Amino acid sequence: YMNVKTDAGAFAVVMNARYGWGSNYSTDGPSQRFDREFWDAVFSTSEGKARLGPANHDSKEDNIYRINESCMRWVTYELTLFGDPTVSVRGVRTLAFDYPTGLPEYVAPNEETPFTVNITGVGDGVAVPGSGQLHYTINGGSVVSVPMTEMGFGEYQATLPAVGCDDNLEYYISIEEVENGVIYDPDPTTPHTVTVASEITVSFTDDFETDQGWTVEGDASTGHWERGTPVGGGDRGDPPSDFDGSGQCYLTGNTDGDSDIDGGTTRLHSPTIDLSGAANAVVHYARWYSNSYGADPNNDEFHVYISNDNGASWTLVETVGPSLQANGGWFEYSFSVNDLIAPTGLMKLRFDASDLGSGSVVEAALDDVHITLFECEANPDPDGDGVLGSDDNCPMVANPDQANSDGDALGDLCDNCPTVDNADQVNSDDDSQGDACDNCPQIANEDQADLDGDGVGDACCCVGMRGNMDNDPTQAVNIGDLTYLVDFLFGDPTGDPPGCPSEGDCNASGTVNVSDLTDLTNFLFNQGPAPAACP
Repeated sequence: YMNVKTDAGAFAVVMNARYGWGSNYSTDGPSQRFDREFWDAVFSTSEGKARLGPANHDSKEDNIYRINESCMRWVTYELTLFGDPTVSVRGVRTLAFDYPTGLPEYVAPNEETPFTVNITGVGDGVAVPGSGQLHYTINGGSVVSVPMTEMGFGEYQATLPAVGCDDNLEYYISIEEVENGVIYDPDPTTPHTVTVASEITVSFTDDFETDQGWTVEGDASTGHWERGTPVGGGDRGDPPSDFDGSGQCYLTGNTDGDSDIDGGTTRLHSPTIDLSGAANAVVHYARWYSNSYGADPNNDEFHVYISNDNGASWTLVETVGPSLQANGGWFEYSFSVNDLIAPTGLMKLRFDASDLGSGSVVEAALDDVHITLFECEANPDPDGDGVLGSDDNCPMVANPDQANSDGDALGDLCDNCPTVDNADQVNSDDDSQGDACDNCPQIANEDQADLDGDGVGDACCCVGMRGNMDNDPTQAVNIGDLTYLVDFLFGDPTGDPPGCPSEGDCNASGTVNVSDLTDLTNFLFNQGPAPAACP
């Protein structure tokens, strides 16, 4: 279908070695699928292959997943390039966009996000130097256009603006071609979207290599959902292989030959999934659906539902068909649970495939199901130590080394017992020491003073009433304590101070002096008042 030559005489043509296979009133016949992908390779801003050889090869690569469908293998091998594969399609003058560091899909809150854009000419296309621009909108507002930084040789740096957790950011790129004007990637009506997240967690995943509790029901007479490796070969609308390459998937009627759905609906139910408290849960799956064969093609539909009450009620997620994406092939689909229904601990998914009315060949498949949770904190690193708060063992105290001597969940700098494992951090007296390492856990004693070194802090060594100078284990106050106090106050040399200072301070004046000796003598020999109670 292509005949091109250059002024220098180079020649190339792409044609069928025998004859092609098409469909009347459709662009989805076997040969037509290669035609579409050929021109997509030439003119798409993400591919930009104006040379016949690469464009022809790309058309085959993009259809390889359908190789086992009717006539596709025939067309793949008979579609041939004769001549010089470097010859370009004449008159093509456009630009291609490439993103070597990837396109930002997720950004951290309140941070700018740079990424690289490479621009190359396709065919005779030439970019106007310095004309690259980033266009973005925040929360559906006006489009803001800012120049990208030109790094040289067609390389630009674009920088997405800082946005908050609740913002919606969309963007696209543009650059001018010297004759054809501004070229966009993607089309401004379908911009790239960004999810703002400080933490991303996969909460559920199933590649169907093991049984995770999916169930099947329905009134179809044949072709119910089965888990297994596809065996049909792909010659009757069924998938020749699974999507993710793990081997197995769920598919309808997994038997070679006439095993499609007939006479009703088959329903595939997921196990119950806990999404309680999810701020933004995104479900992803790959699906296959074909209804284009048989006596009544392109009339049946494939439906996907979600439930938050364990299947008591259902909300429609999407409808596939009766024509769009209904001729086989794996397609990925994602949706936000929160946009449709409130997440709970009783979530279920359901996939319905049917053959209703007049008979047709209907096949469906499902693979690569996963649910991702996106959490967003306005300040994911509140202490500024370079460790995100969700991973920081001291989120409010800067500790870039994350030292954790006792191996509990808290770093040393915010652990009230850094050398003793005390995950509960109980601190009964509200001083700086947790009960697990406090020598006086019921009485606040920041200094942890322990004059006699017995492991009991001075603040709580006193029990009952004061006066037990000699640390009598029975707590008795007697002549021995009086002698001990006299020796401390008047001995030559002076005796040892009371092991527990509170015991020596009989009248609770705050110091141990001769008045404590007088009060203790009156108590022991003159029936005076008892020493003050311990603190």
